[in-house]
Amino acid sequence: MPYQPDVGDVHVNTLLTQVSIGYNPGGFIADEIFPIVGVDKQSDIYASYDKSFWARDDGASAQNPNANKFQRAPGTNAASAGFKLTTTATYFASNEAIGVELPDELIANADAVFDLESDAAKLVVALLRMRRDRAFVADFFTNIGVWGTDQTVTADFSNYGTSTPIEDFRTAIRTVRRQALASQDGQIVITLGALVWDRLADHPDIIDRIKYGGVSGPAIAAPELLAQLLTTAAQYPVVVKVGTGVFTTTTEGTAEASVTYTDIFGGNALTTWRPNSPSRLLPSSGYTFVWRPLVGGGAAIEFVRRIREERPRKTIIEAQVYYDQVATLTDTGVFMQTAST
Repeated sequence: MPYQPDVGDVHVNTLLTQVSIGYNPGGFIADEIFPIVGVDKQSDIYASYDKSFWARDDGASAQNPNANKFQRAPGTNAASAGFKLTTTATYFASNEAIGVELPDELIANADAVFDLESDAAKLVVALLRMRRDRAFVADFFTNIGVWGTDQTVTADFSNYGTSTPIEDFRTAIRTVRRQALASQDGQIVITLGALVWDRLADHPDIIDRIKYGGVSGPAIAAPELLAQLLTTAAQYPVVVKVGTGVFTTTTEGTAEASVTYTDIFGGNALTTWRPNSPSRLLPSSGYTFVWRPLVGGGAAIEFVRRIREERPRKTIIEAQVYYDQVATLTDTGVFMQTAST
């Protein structure tokens, strides 16, 4: 005989207020590779100094290596020097925007557990950041011929017997350091796809260097430890960025079980230079130009706004950005295609 009353008599299922199955994707890194520069106009020209004027010792030559034009005889003028500017490079901050429409009926019927406007804001910001990472990969992280040096790795990093990732990255760092006339006012940025990092994290060349570092437990590689190893060799700060964001191009309405997801950053690697802060007299492999006046003028790239439309009785949560990612000094970048498969 069933219990009376039974469970159905004393409890009615309602939505939990502590938990739901939602998403707040991350792993987007494009904004950490190129410095962000706020600009007042949607398009403009940026000046470039010709690099060679800042490192030229043209008094010396192979035939006369001891020549010294800097040495001045009494009563004579100093030798002349100068620099050259190029003012033809431009940027254009194009607009990207996306919004979520929330009809009044939807908001009024939502249970207290839901914060529809907050959820919508998180969604639109995440989508714009995903798009910005995908644009970075398409422009700077996919094809050879974009950067000044396309470096062939000794072997695919997944081949632990023959690959030499530390030596490969040191070679790349030397190239970037020389081409950027590097100073202590910047850092070398190594950008990796998640697959490349997965291979490096177990690579014996890296594990062997960290396992005697005084930590208890197993030797576990981390991007910060790889950066430390390479900083020691470079004598310049090195940071390692791993892109772990994903995307799907599956058509909306496809059954969730049939949706496929792909890493944004694939099996490649990129070494670039960035200043500690944007500067008129410091090099940078690239900049992200953000048109500030139409995105609120604040520090964030995305501008989120709440738009009220009375006639159709709905609220729109919209995020937008005006930006242009530009490789400003391509000769300071080293690209490794198919570093890992």
